[in-house]
Amino acid sequence: MYETIVNLLTEAGYEPCSVWSFTKQGTSKFGSVEREEYVGLGAGAASRIGSITYWNTFPIDEYVRALDKGLPVAVGSKQSQKALMMQWFMMRLYETKVNKGGFSRQFGVDMDEALKWPLRALRFLGVIRSDADSVTITREGMYPVHAMMKTFLSTYISRICEECMKTPWPDHFRI
Repeated sequence: MYETIVNLLTEAGYEPCSVWSFTKQGTSKFGSVEREEYVGLGAGAASRIGSITYWNTFPIDEYVRALDKGLPVAVGSKQSQKALMMQWFMMRLYETKVNKGGFSRQFGVDMDEALKWPLRALRFLGVIRSDADSVTITREGMYPVHAMMKTFLSTYISRICEECMKTPWPDHFRI
């Protein structure tokens, strides 16, 4: 079904701007992952400041009560530099193309060296192709990247949401 949708849209003059969205050829796109840091407002919203991702408490009544006392942050998670690099890479790959210079500016290291083994595996599997400036998702790689991101969201993100819905202010939990 996915391949049928991709074929139908590309034959109709659309091009992928991520593995799950398309835009008319020649039209500029807007993506949601260009920001390195962001602040989420509202119950259950996430914020990223530096290497830490924060999650506001999920129940609305707890969130409103917490606003009177200060920040409504229920969970904070510090990520390793390697995890931040992989997340940055995968979010941009999800949008079909990764700029190697952007990676180097963000992390101060060469992407080909820092992510040598994941890049080799993705290239071997036919998911990506690369040149001196960028890594681009192949048409055959679109669905596998979508499946990888879906797995990440349904395990990591959903696990945080599930735990925070059960316990508005968890002391700790494992994913």
